[in-house]
Amino acid sequence: NLILLFITGLIGMVALQLIQPLFPVFLQSLNASEIEISLVISLSSIAGMVLVLPAGYIMDRVGEKKMLLIGLILWFMSTFLIALAKNWRTVAVLYSFHGIADAFVGPARMTIISSSSTQATEATVFGLMSLDWLIGGTMAPPVSGFLAENIGWQAPLLAASTAFFLSIIPALKLEEKASTQAQKK
Repeated sequence: NLILLFITGLIGMVALQLIQPLFPVFLQSLNASEIEISLVISLSSIAGMVLVLPAGYIMDRVGEKKMLLIGLILWFMSTFLIALAKNWRTVAVLYSFHGIADAFVGPARMTIISSSSTQATEATVFGLMSLDWLIGGTMAPPVSGFLAENIGWQAPLLAASTAFFLSIIPALKLEEKASTQAQKK
């Protein structure tokens, strides 16, 4: 399970880092002002913040794999639609789904890591699993800049959307486990 989760996380982080470093510049290209850019980014964080607790509650009932998949699908679909958006206001609504996806993916990922390790190895496993995010975050930004500069804004967004879609494949292969909450009872 950890190898599949690592692959899912690596592909997902590549996708996120194809978008995030240049996202404010993308919004400027859609005529968003500095305050409007900050509002778009804050809206996404607010959406995630509001839903993270209910997402955890739901995850205890439906399982980590389903919540992870819902988050990955939200990232994929919203990114694809952002690539087609013609104005920053539409992007603001669509980007809020990134925050919602964060509320689903983050806790699901942490629970899978925790339930796949022992108490003695949990810190080491969390450290190793964090490498997927760091590796993806190192590789993707230069690619994003190259694509945006040489092809246009749709290229990194469509590449990210494709990567999010591909991240679903290893996630589908994750084994269902009893919820960590149920195991602790």
